[in-house]
This record gives sequence, structure tokens and C-alpha cells, in this order.
Amino acid sequence: MKKILAVLLAVALVVTLSFSAVMMVSATGAQFVVSTKTAKAGDTKVPVTISLEGNTTGIASIKLTVSYPDQLTLKNVKFDSKFTDAYTYYDEDAEENVSAPAPEYTGSKANPSVINWVSKTHNVTGDGVFVTLTFDVSDDATVGDKDIEVAYDDEDIFYYASGSYEDSSLGGTETNVAYSSVNGKITVVSCLHDGAKTNHPAVASTCKTAGHEAYTTCDLCGAVVEGSDADLPLDPSNHEGDTEIVNAAPATCTAAGYTGDKVCKACGATLEGGTTIPVTSHTLGEWLTNPEEHWKVCSECEGKFELGYHDYDSVVTPASCTEGGYTTYTCKVCGYSVTGNETDPLNHTGGTANCHSGAICTRCGEAYGDKDPSNHDGGTELKNAKVATTEEEGYTGDTVCKGCGVTLEKGEIIDKLIAYDAEVSEEKYDATSSSAKAIGVTAKFGNGKTAKAVKVNGTVISEDKYDVAEDEEGNTVVTLKEDYLKSLGNGNYSVTVVTDDGIAETSFEVVNSQVSSGETEVTVDGKGNSPKTGDMDIAIIVIALLGVMAASMFAGFTYRRKNED
Repeated sequence: MKKILAVLLAVALVVTLSFSAVMMVSATGAQFVVSTKTAKAGDTKVPVTISLEGNTTGIASIKLTVSYPDQLTLKNVKFDSKFTDAYTYYDEDAEENVSAPAPEYTGSKANPSVINWVSKTHNVTGDGVFVTLTFDVSDDATVGDKDIEVAYDDEDIFYYASGSYEDSSLGGTETNVAYSSVNGKITVVSCLHDGAKTNHPAVASTCKTAGHEAYTTCDLCGAVVEGSDADLPLDPSNHEGDTEIVNAAPATCTAAGYTGDKVCKACGATLEGGTTIPVTSHTLGEWLTNPEEHWKVCSECEGKFELGYHDYDSVVTPASCTEGGYTTYTCKVCGYSVTGNETDPLNHTGGTANCHSGAICTRCGEAYGDKDPSNHDGGTELKNAKVATTEEEGYTGDTVCKGCGVTLEKGEIIDKLIAYDAEVSEEKYDATSSSAKAIGVTAKFGNGKTAKAVKVNGTVISEDKYDVAEDEEGNTVVTLKEDYLKSLGNGNYSVTVVTDDGIAETSFEVVNSQVSSGETEVTVDGKGNSPKTGDMDIAIIVIALLGVMAASMFAGFTYRRKNED
């Protein structure tokens, strides 16, 4: 009987254990939670975790199927350390502690991927990360959510409900656990906002423009990453921009004016009221007249003011040679005038006509009548005169009537000037040397010709700056005085001696001068009156000759006229 009871008890125990093995334990709130990440197209090694939450019973087996879009590629699967630690337990048969092998990932990385984990030694308790999945995002991934979903069979989720881990054999009583799942995703965005950022300070609202709070934008894409750029309500008390004056009106002679209201140009609110401007005085124009009266009109109201009769003064204008006389009557108040008592002109009288003018009236001094082309009484002048040089002939010039421009007598050709030889006694003058000698210029004119003028660098100098003598051969010797030489700056100088029919020219150099070249002044009369540059000495001689010739010609012409008369 005892054997039968033992067998029955054994059978009952086996049935009980078998029922427990397949019995589902409900773990209230137990979940597999898939995390959510943000990434860009082309990002690699994006981690997504699957965590346990509400793991109060512990767990020994998990088999999940993970599905995800084609734009994601699963690159790696890694269990958290608590799911990979080896476990040491006591083996009764061996009567010693034995290390159980660590659980390993036995699933695949295909899509969908199967993640299979089994602990052959013990339950893992507590919440935390179960496994980390690493994804690559394809370069052509579109912006948006890429859902990552988990699925499982109930019998693949269990824990060891019985047995002592230290003294039981591997296995134990397996009891399924009811879990729910929360799917995750990788959200693909155009920018992760992981670069430089710009802070935008808060801006207060005004009466017209909405402000905003402080916010930060991503420099890469411009998106707001912190704070808000949303418009704030307008602030009617904070006026922006300029103001303007409205409703202003000028005062007139018939109505008061108004300075106008000061308003905000942005919102139109009146900030300050204006004041009244008193009526102005009438703005009267010029006098208006008729033969009897005068008056003025206001340009504002067009009223008629200061009306009155004319009060005349009279002024007699006597007759002239060309115009008659008359009496002018002018109003003392408005200036209105009329004329009367007209007389005839007196006409011109007296005078003699000439080549450039009619007769001059002895009464009024004006010319009248026709000209007399034969009466040249306006004087003469010399025209077309040309100075002779060593290169070109000159011309004495034509004698021309100054009144009518008629040529009275033609001039004559002047021979070219002769270029005489010249020698310089010293080629260089040392302004600081005690042994420096004056510069002597020998002009080989001969035949008793003398110096008419001396010029340095083309400018005639005064006679007190040089001495003139004659050497044994009859040549003219011009010696420049030392006081004059010391007044010259450093540089090369030309010196020209002028005679009646030509010039003799040579050069010398001044060195060690204490005078700046810009301060050197060459004068004719010693009073600072600088002459014009050029062959002035020749011009003086020629003009003098021409003057003598012109005077002789005019005397002859006058004498001939007197004899003819």
C-alpha cells in the first residue's frame, strides 16, 4: 500500500511540476522598452537599447524578433554585463562549486533579427538595459521616423520558478512571464544641431513690432534649438521709430493756426497735443494803381488796403541832341508816374569826322554822321614786328593807323644776329674758397662793338653786377662781380653778352654755395623786379631801333601832309 501511495504521490508531483512549467505568470507592468534616437542620413554606430522595466520576478530566457526599415542596417548586438556574467553554483554530484558558461548572443543580424538569450544557471533580476543594438543609417535615408519594433512568443520568455541555484542542477522549473513591449525608433533629421550655435537675446515688443524671448539657433541649419522665437504681444506703451506732426495748420490773417499733434509714426498714437497759433497780420503786395488811386491787396485774404489818391511830384527832363524833353509826374506814395509837356530833340552840332568815327557833337560828345576814311587822326602803332635771332631774321613791323587799322607804311627785314665766340676765364666758381676768382667772359665782337646788355640763364641782370672792359685785341670783357656770384645757388649757368648785331654766349658752374638754388634771384634793376626770360636784350635793342625808325617815318609823313596842305 505504501508503494502505491508513493507512486501516486510521485505522479501527482510530476503533474504538478509539469503544470507549473507551462503555467504563465503575469508580471504586472513588465515591459520591453526600445529607446528612441536622433541621427542624420549617413550616420554610423547609432545605439538603440532594449531595456527591461518591471522585472520583479527575474528572468532566465528572452527570445525577441527585431524589425526595422531598409534604410537602417544592424551592425552589432551587445548584451548588458548583467546578462553576460558567468554564474558559479554548487554541483551536488561533484560536491564542488562549478562555473556555468556565460550566456551568448545566438541570433542573427538579418532583418528581422532574432535575439536569443538564455541563462542556464540563474534568473537576472532588476530593471536595466538588456541589449544594445548598433545601426548604420543609409546615406539616402529620408527625414522622418524609422520605427524599430520587437515581437516574441510567450513561451520564449520565462524564469526559474523553483530550485536552488547553488544546489540544483541546471534548469529548474521554467515559468513563462507575460511581458508587453514599447517600440522605439531612429528619427532621421537634416541636422543634429551638434555644431556652433547663435544666441539671440530677447527683444522687447513695441507698439508696432512684436518682440521675442531669448532663443538659440543652430548655425548649421538655422533651427531654434533652445527657447522660442515666437512673437510676443505688442506693447502699446513702447513706441518705436520717429514721430511726426499731424493736423498742423498755419495761422492766416483771417484764421488762427494750430501747431499740430505729435504722434507715433509706427502706431499713430497721439503723444503730445498742439497749441493754437494767433491770427497773423495781412501780407500786402506791391502797389496797384489807376490814373486816380493806389492801393494794396493782401495775398492771403485778397482784401484791399491803404486805398488813397495820388500825390504827385514833378521832374522836368530837358531835351537832348537825340531825344525830346518832357515833365514826369510821380506819386509820392506809390510811385505811379505819367509824362507830359514834351519838346523836340535839339540835334547834334559841330565836330569833324575821321577814319574811325563820325563827327563828335560839341554839345553832347557823341559821334554822328559818316566816317572820313582819309582823315587818320587817331595816331599810329607798330604791328607784326619780330625780333631777330641767330636762327631767324627779324622784322621792323608795319605802321598802322590805330583808328581804322589801315597799314600806312610797310616795315623792313632785319638781318639775323651774329653768334660771336666767347670764352670764360673760370669754368667753376667755388663760393667758399678764399682763392676763388671772379668769372670773366670775353666776347670776341671786335671792330669797336661794346656790350649792350648781359644776361644769366636767359635773364638780363643789372649793370651793378658786372664790370665791362676791352682787352688788347679789342674784344669786350664782362667780369661778373663776386658779390653777385655768391648770391647764386649751386648749378650750371649760361652767360650771354649782347651787342648791336649779335650775341656771345658761354657757361660756368657754381659749387659750394650757401644759397639754395630756389632762393637765387636775378634782377634787372636791383629792386627785385625780375624780367621776362628770353632774348630780352636783343628785343630792347631791336625795339629801340624800330622806335627810332617809326618816329622818323611819322615825322616824314607829318611833314609831307603839311606841305600838301
